Amino acid sequence: MPQQPTFHALTRLEPLATSVLLVDDNAANLLALEAVLEPLGQRLVRASSGPEALRWLLREEFAVILLDVQMPGVDGFETARLIRQRQRTRYTPIIFLTAHGRDEAHLVHGYAVGAADYVVKPFHPDVLRWKVEAFVGLYLQQQRLQRHESALWERERRMLEQQGELRFRRLVDTMPQFVWELLLDGTIGYANRGWLDYAGLSPEQGRKWKDTLYCLHPEDVSCLRNAWKEAQREGQPLEQECRLRRADGEYRWFLTRTIPERDEQGQLAGWVSTATDIDDARRAVETLRAASEAKDMFLTMAAHELRTPLQAARGYAHRPR
Repeated sequence: MPQQPTFHALTRLEPLATSVLLVDDNAANLLALEAVLEPLGQRLVRASSGPEALRWLLREEFAVILLDVQMPGVDGFETARLIRQRQRTRYTPIIFLTAHGRDEAHLVHGYAVGAADYVVKPFHPDVLRWKVEAFVGLYLQQQRLQRHESALWERERRMLEQQGELRFRRLVDTMPQFVWELLLDGTIGYANRGWLDYAGLSPEQGRKWKDTLYCLHPEDVSCLRNAWKEAQREGQPLEQECRLRRADGEYRWFLTRTIPERDEQGQLAGWVSTATDIDDARRAVETLRAASEAKDMFLTMAAHELRTPLQAARGYAHRPR
């Protein structure tokens, strides 16, 4: 029958570092505990009193605590009670070390204040080592589960982010406006499908300024570039009208709006830019303006033509007879 792996074998495979807290007012006892537990390969931390143990527990986390019951001042029972009062250490296993044998009242009191196990002095080294090994193994298993759970949460979060981004991009790709995401370093992080189709660009070309600037009307490049530099410097929104070249070579007028994106601290994180086709509206305005000018000219000419015969008639009427 194959031998089952021990907790010690599992802990050697576990990359997490663990610590064991040894609490005893007798230095010789602490040395003996270290000698017994050294083969486990865990970090062993000494404390010579209850208060010192509590200070250690404020600084770091331990897999298990070995706590001597008989200590001057704050004894093991009181130390255990204080340990259990703290949220961080409420469930840290405590193994009591006692010389009281199997005194039932003593054991009941120990378990009442938070003991997970008891070891009676004098103890067999292997027994103590096995007990500590078991608690260390349980601690490491819990750490693995927590890491696994954290990894699952992180994976789920990323999946939700990706799904959200995918839904957002699908929505943006169906918009009649063109949309760009501009990064802090000035590069284009994203261009929506509407713009790529209009300009006849690939997704890679859509993220390059040279290809985007090529689609601007030459007369609009300088003005738009200067306005964009000022908006970057001031961190302010930008609104400009410009002509953009279609894939077939025709230029159409667009209203571009660029607004800054800020993070939770209010720091500039990038820009979002949109372009709305106003060519038809602009042509309609020009047509109306031309019609209005033609009407004004017609009325002026008509008034002039009407005045001319009237003036002639007036002059004829006032001639001496």
